[in-house]
Amino acid sequence: MIGGDGVEIEIDERVLVHRKYQRGRIIKTVWLFGGLERLTKRSFMVPLLTECDEGNGRDADTLVPIIRRYVRPRSIIYSDCWHAYSYLRSMGYTHYQVNHSKHFVDPHSPAIHTQNIERLWKSLKKCIVRPEMRPKYHKQYVARLLFIRANSATLENARVPEDLEELVFDVQSLLTLSIMKLYSTPYL
Repeated sequence: MIGGDGVEIEIDERVLVHRKYQRGRIIKTVWLFGGLERLTKRSFMVPLLTECDEGNGRDADTLVPIIRRYVRPRSIIYSDCWHAYSYLRSMGYTHYQVNHSKHFVDPHSPAIHTQNIERLWKSLKKCIVRPEMRPKYHKQYVARLLFIRANSATLENARVPEDLEELVFDVQSLLTLSIMKLYSTPYL
């Protein structure tokens, strides 16, 4: 869990993979929901396993239990204006929203933004959205990114193989550094 008394958290949902312009191979749209502590950068990401194309799967019935599971009560939560977040105040969170259709940082209060979680999504896409990445392994790619972020000091000079299929570990295996092999291709 992240957050706690007065700890600032940013939450957001993001489409990870989708067909562009409804062309090309038919692939399942993959959505993620995540949160990030502003100060410590501790984070969580949860794949939304239901079809989310029309908004179902990203509704309050899906997102509220995830927030309760991963974010401690009395946290300060910053989010966009997605309607599923409207219940957060009644759940014991302090909640601020930024309207992305008007601005990305609230002009009246510059602390109200979701720039950090947006940066996390950008890092994730840069890391895993490439032609050679296989959709069935997206959960493992997300787990790998979270593992590397959590252990970045230890893995400062880490290398990974060019053949990215070798990177597919199960989530339990990612918990130990000893299973990671260091190769000659830079990670980032």
